[in-house]
Amino acid sequence: MTLFGILGDLFWILALSVMASAANMARKRVPKGVTLPLGGLELPRTLALLGPVILAFVIGTALLLAGRSQVGLTVEAVIVFGLKATLAPLVALGHMAWLKAALDRLEDRGVLLPMPGPKLGA
Repeated sequence: MTLFGILGDLFWILALSVMASAANMARKRVPKGVTLPLGGLELPRTLALLGPVILAFVIGTALLLAGRSQVGLTVEAVIVFGLKATLAPLVALGHMAWLKAALDRLEDRGVLLPMPGPKLGA
């Protein structure tokens, strides 16, 4: 385990936490029984919101296992770190873009619930 491996894993942990947080926020705004568009399909709320996060976790785990075999500062260790450092934010940004588009579509249909939170000024 090298510093590059730890930093690469940190990128994935941060990306997954952002994705899970955004999916949780969306879950609170999407009523049960409503489908979300994902890859040209209309999927149930839970599957559509958890699917991309689980896929990102699987990709991150594969990269984590690939990086575990690296000892010391080798070319392979730097390549795996580069993959982790590049793919983690790109996957998170792709998830955020898809989620915004899906929520905008639901907003256009008029099925999106209001943003949960404290009532200020009440």
